[in-house]
Amino acid sequence: MASNLLSLRGFFRQIMLLFMLGFTAGILRAEEPAHPSLLFSADDLETLRTNVQSGWMAEAFAVMQQEADGYMEIPTDRYETEGKASGRRINYLISTLALTGLLSGNDRYCEKAADLLVACARDTTVDDFVDLNHHLSVGDGAHAYAMGYDWLWAYMTEEERALIRDEMRDFGSWLYDYSMEGRGYGDYNSTQNLSCNHNTVMHGGLGLCALALGEHPEWRDRAKMFVRGYLDYARDETGYNFEGIGYYAYGSWGTVPFGVALERAGQGDIFDGVKTLPLIPNYILRQMVPTGDELVAMNDSPGHLGSSGGFMYLLRRFQDRVGLWAWLKLYGKEGDGHYGSHRNGYLGNGASIPYTLLFADPTLKPQHPEEAGIPLYTFFERGSASFRSGWDALDAMATFTCGYDRHRGHNQKDENSFTFFARGERFAIDPGYDPVSTRCHNSVLINGEGQGTDEGEYDVNGKTESTQVFDSAWAVTGNAAEAFPEALQVQPARRQFLFVNAEIPYLVIADDLETAESGTCEYTWLLHTDPRNKIGIDQRKNTAYIKGHRRGAICMVKFLNPQKGLQLSETDLNGVVLEGNGKPLDRYFKELRAEYAARTGRFIAIIAAADQFEALPEVRWKGGPADMRIAVKSSGGRIDTLLLTPDSIEFKKGASAE
Repeated sequence: MASNLLSLRGFFRQIMLLFMLGFTAGILRAEEPAHPSLLFSADDLETLRTNVQSGWMAEAFAVMQQEADGYMEIPTDRYETEGKASGRRINYLISTLALTGLLSGNDRYCEKAADLLVACARDTTVDDFVDLNHHLSVGDGAHAYAMGYDWLWAYMTEEERALIRDEMRDFGSWLYDYSMEGRGYGDYNSTQNLSCNHNTVMHGGLGLCALALGEHPEWRDRAKMFVRGYLDYARDETGYNFEGIGYYAYGSWGTVPFGVALERAGQGDIFDGVKTLPLIPNYILRQMVPTGDELVAMNDSPGHLGSSGGFMYLLRRFQDRVGLWAWLKLYGKEGDGHYGSHRNGYLGNGASIPYTLLFADPTLKPQHPEEAGIPLYTFFERGSASFRSGWDALDAMATFTCGYDRHRGHNQKDENSFTFFARGERFAIDPGYDPVSTRCHNSVLINGEGQGTDEGEYDVNGKTESTQVFDSAWAVTGNAAEAFPEALQVQPARRQFLFVNAEIPYLVIADDLETAESGTCEYTWLLHTDPRNKIGIDQRKNTAYIKGHRRGAICMVKFLNPQKGLQLSETDLNGVVLEGNGKPLDRYFKELRAEYAARTGRFIAIIAAADQFEALPEVRWKGGPADMRIAVKSSGGRIDTLLLTPDSIEFKKGASAE
């Protein structure tokens, strides 16, 4: 029966194309909108085709078409799901093939997309998607069916369209009932649930089914309420997304297509009045490393956007030229050249290039941050900071985090941790998604123990106590005392973090830790570097040197305190595996350790990177850990002075040598 239906497609195609163009609007089902209409109409196609004829959009379209070519051989005699990302996978396949066909005018891509869509509906049920990944797979699948039905309406027979309508009703009914039960992501009263990407994937798919069918206004209205809740609660007041970069992208994949379709259907603009939306491109910009090939991975989130369509919509809506510059540096010809597709990686990120091309503004031109006057530093309200010496590949960049995550589901035990990139090298890194423990972050252990609370696995939070802006330097102080287990009775666990934008940019990091223990404790200061880098130790000078694998640049990690009893070493990670997944730790990083035993832990370290040893700054100091005066002399003769106590940092920029 299914093969007979598919064979009728050629006979009906010309008639169906007339339907798509709207010439037979009076014959359409009264309760259905015209198709396509969710994100574009037939009248928009000529403009969209023109958009992909030049510039970066032409390059992105070529990548999308290459992907579509690779999908043409996927069998449809029996559609096979592939793991928990199957909902996103079918969306990626359908949207890539369909938009390639619509924009190129080559029907064979649309025919293949329709075959896949019908095969998926014929060979799977909503219960199959529930078994794959519960509400996420169902939301993904609902999204795929709604968009495929809308875009491919003219390439299916009426029987096939009826099949897809039935699937949308099944998927929508399941999502609506699950949401109405008030469990999990149907609980509107919890900011934890509203701020989660699961909320938008689930409710965005629900709303798209309602809009594609032209029925069930109760589905549409519930989706509208919950997706708006995500927009209001997923970020802090400065645009920082609590879940992390990758989860922001997945959340926006559920949010933006539904919001755009909702407005096109005359149901209002859910983005209106959300003050944090224009700030999201800045959040992405601040996490981008100088080389432009990755984003700093914070919490259990990958170091890339995944789906870029939602981000591109923001760039168009707010005409953010600097945001476009950052995105092109990451994913355009300057970057990986995949335009967000990650074609050699995970296929489950959701539609990326199709939505990117649909939402992009071809008239928007990228602008360099320096030209736009973007400051080199930012402090996020949730307790994170980002500093850099400039916007070029060899400039230095550092991040710091110590704060509260409203959405606790992806929070890692990384309070007071930092990263450092300079001279094109990854000197101090956040290992990303898998390693959750403090041990795997650039922080401090007490008696070998890291952060963790009695409240729950993710209820580990710190507090940013102060921020300071100096002339060419910026400081932040975090206290992670509340992040440690109660049994340790840690008070304080303070880290002062100073980034100085000098000829050779450098960091000053001062830690002050104490427990209720009457005797000594063992304090372990950790730095994790790219696993391909090399670590050297000069124990006599309390200094470690890290040689970068990319350019051979040198990073100095020099301890001014303690002067005695400090043991520096590179951890032997041979055979050490990560709890949970059993993967070897040495695939993530190499580890520098600085350890000593004392009643209180007081570390003071200077970190700087240069192309040669001779260019590293000279550091002199006097006084003790309670009151230390530090002079940092660059190779060009500038001498900065600092006064450092456990409670304060005073910085004075030196005069440059003439």
